[in-house]
Parts: sequence; C-alpha cells; structure tokens
Amino acid sequence: MNDVVYDFIPPPWFCHIEGTNHFPVSTFGTNIYDAHIPREARLRALEFGPKGYIETTNFQFGFYNGTLSHVMRLSAHQVERYANNLDGLVGKPSLIDTNGAYQFATQWLAAVDVDVVDLNKLKWDVHQLRYLPRHATNSVLLPIYYVDFGNKHYPAIGNLQAFDAPLVSVEVLGTTKELQDLRINVNDLSLSRRPLLLITNALDLIRAPNPPTEQLKKAPSLQTNSVRP
Repeated sequence: MNDVVYDFIPPPWFCHIEGTNHFPVSTFGTNIYDAHIPREARLRALEFGPKGYIETTNFQFGFYNGTLSHVMRLSAHQVERYANNLDGLVGKPSLIDTNGAYQFATQWLAAVDVDVVDLNKLKWDVHQLRYLPRHATNSVLLPIYYVDFGNKHYPAIGNLQAFDAPLVSVEVLGTTKELQDLRINVNDLSLSRRPLLLITNALDLIRAPNPPTEQLKKAPSLQTNSVRP
C-alpha cells in the first residue's frame, strides 16, 4: 500500500462482473432485474470484481471485470513515459528488432497469464513508431515497437466512425528493452487465464458503516485559510 500514490476505484455498483451480453453475471441470468425475485437474493447473486486502476510512481495497473487489463509505465500521473518527449528518442539506437520485440511481448503476456498459445493462433504484427519531429519535414522511425494480436471491429455509431482495435497490444521500448505498455481489450478478456479477482463480501462492505475518522487537531503552528472546522 505504501507504493500506491494514486488510485481510481468506481463505486461498488459499477464493479459488478458483466457477461458477454452485458448483463450482470448471476445465477438468475437475464432475470436479475425481475422484481418478483426477492431483492436480497438478487443482490447476493451478483459477482463483484475490481475495476479502475492504481498507480505507483512508475506504473499504472488497470483492472476491468475483476481482471488485470493493462500495465503502463509512467513518467507522470496518467502519462505514459515518453508520451510528451518523443523528440528525446530521435536518433537513439534500438537494442532489438521486430523479432526481439515480439519475443519480449510474448514473455510479458505469459507472465500475466495471457494464453500465448491461443494468442499466436490469431493474426499478429509488429510495427515501429514513425514520428515527425518538431520543425522537421521528414518523419523518422523511433525505437518504440508495437506488437498487436487479433482484431476487434467496432461498427459506426452516431458520429463515431467504424474502427478496428487489437485484442492484445504490447509496446516495447527498444533503447532499454523495457515494457512501455501492455493492454488487453476490455471488451474481450477471454485470452486472460488469470482467475477472477472477486470481492465475495461486497454487499456486506457496502452496508457496513464507515469507520470512525479522526478529526484534524489544529496545532498552534498550523496555518489555514479555511473558515470551516
């Protein structure tokens, strides 16, 4: 807990596990909203799992539906490392090639219990980031590699155009052979073999009164601009 410097956790009712049909996972299935079934029984039948993210000084760990969904190396709060300083990578040699990026990606995915055997049955590709430096006319390749597996198509909705997104994506920094970002598509977490993190006493926690809080004691040396106690 001492390593956590920031966290975002939605209220419990946004943390119930959803099935493929976007209904809450429950023994009652789609009858979870049936008012004829006692409310207490329906509440007890819900499954709750972590959602949101926690940050240390160097990484952000994201969770969805009780599963680890992403790991991102940080340079600042919610900012991926080098996201605002790509110029600093211009001209830097890479210690790996596309094959090396693929090898590192599959090793890290296996380490977080993604099924690499099934993953390799999908179409995958490795591409290198092309970047146009400030005040330059020609783009250059940076030592950042993206290893993408699978594909999920999202149809056009309203003003949003149709687009495709990988099922799993890993970003590798070639100058240090470090993981930059590992991301599993939250709309398809089926490739994760890690057991769900379930909060089995969620309803009891929600109903429990908050623990007593200690009032701030105003010390003689403490100055405040607040007129509130």
